Amino acid sequence: MATGPGYDDFKNFNLRDEQGQQQVKWTTGGRLKSFFCGKCLFLYITILLTAFLILLITGVMKSSKTGEAMEEFQSQVQMKLSQAMNNECHSRPCPRHWINFNGSCYFFSTKQATWEDSQKYCSTRAARLLIVNDEAEQHFVTVETESRRFWIGLTDRNSNNVWHWVDDTPYNSTPTFWMPGEPNSLAESCAHLWKQGLWNDAPCSKKDYFICEK
Repeated sequence: MATGPGYDDFKNFNLRDEQGQQQVKWTTGGRLKSFFCGKCLFLYITILLTAFLILLITGVMKSSKTGEAMEEFQSQVQMKLSQAMNNECHSRPCPRHWINFNGSCYFFSTKQATWEDSQKYCSTRAARLLIVNDEAEQHFVTVETESRRFWIGLTDRNSNNVWHWVDDTPYNSTPTFWMPGEPNSLAESCAHLWKQGLWNDAPCSKKDYFICEK
């Protein structure tokens, strides 16, 4: 009879002890779980922030490169437009019976006139007698004239033996293509193309073909 309460106490003791241990496990497990969840959350946020920073830096770099690319593209477009405008200016058709060469228009007359009348004819057409600026132009007119005599815009009639171009291009700034021994006479003050396109001085009152240029 005396053992009854003791047995009950033992059972109650074990039950209370077991419940206490279980509570301790739950409390410890909850704390551990909370600790690890907090750590995971911090790590997750850190990863997100890092990824955001990487994306932001990449976007800035791409934006910078895009800006540079746009500036380069605009520069190329402007250059292309400028070239197109220059080509358009140089490729404009010449008037009828005029020949285009290197951006200028040339008229080779089929009638003869004095040097002065030739210059007047050219000026009425917004042109002037030919000014030979380089070897390419000299070769061009040589081929076109075929050793016939054509007045050019070179004279010394207002200053003996001091030749000058009608557009005031400095005589010494351009190459000359005189025939051997020419110019050779103070009475011959105007220049024309002759054999093989070489230059010769002749009386300005003489009638020859002429070349206008504009």
